[in-house]
Amino acid sequence: SEWGEESSLFQSKVLGNFPSSSEDVLIPLNWIQEAETRNVNYISSMPVVMGIDVARGGNETVYTICKGFKVIDINSHNNENLSFALGKAVELINKYRPELIVVDDTGLGWGVTENLKQKYRVFPFVSASEPIDKEKFINLRAEAYWYLRERFRNNEMDIPKDTKLTDQLSRIKIDFSIEELGKIKIISKNKLKRDGMDSPDWADSLMMTIWGVSQTDSYHSKEYIEQRHDISYWEQKRIDRNEYSRTGYG
Repeated sequence: SEWGEESSLFQSKVLGNFPSSSEDVLIPLNWIQEAETRNVNYISSMPVVMGIDVARGGNETVYTICKGFKVIDINSHNNENLSFALGKAVELINKYRPELIVVDDTGLGWGVTENLKQKYRVFPFVSASEPIDKEKFINLRAEAYWYLRERFRNNEMDIPKDTKLTDQLSRIKIDFSIEELGKIKIISKNKLKRDGMDSPDWADSLMMTIWGVSQTDSYHSKEYIEQRHDISYWEQKRIDRNEYSRTGYG
């Protein structure tokens, strides 16, 4: 009843049918392209959050800063030196004053977390940790990516036109392996690499940032809630009910 009989999740996990390559995409490309042309003007009470996906193994360290669901800056570098990563983080913190900093707390990310939390409010993000909704998601990464997906589906996201970000977001897929029947799982970074794709550093940084927005005090404030549920706001965004019914996700 939640996924719909035509959804790829129902087809895979209930009927045992393997989905087509287009059906396993988490965020459809047209949703991403619409977010690139959207100009969301949020009220001042919306939280500023920074997400840091820390480089390892030749990947990029990516810093994404959002005000609510609007991306206001993305920075990246290939330097795996901890001091360099910390210095860049502090530079951006001083510039944007985020209410919360979400850090990929694995590998070198642990060092970034431990140093930043001495002075700032930090959320250590561990992809394999337990989700809030244990019945629906296999881990926190799946839950956070699904939360990001819903922001795109509901026409709430405002992102810059960036080829790398668009490409990585459009390559994130649902993993339809059957070892966890009924739970949503996102394809791993290792599997993406085995398929010849780059590590989704930019997509992961955005995912952690938007998840962080939902974890802030400002997100749950009365003023913010009223703005998010303002009738004129939703009329303006025109949520695509037909697309929602077609996919069956929710």
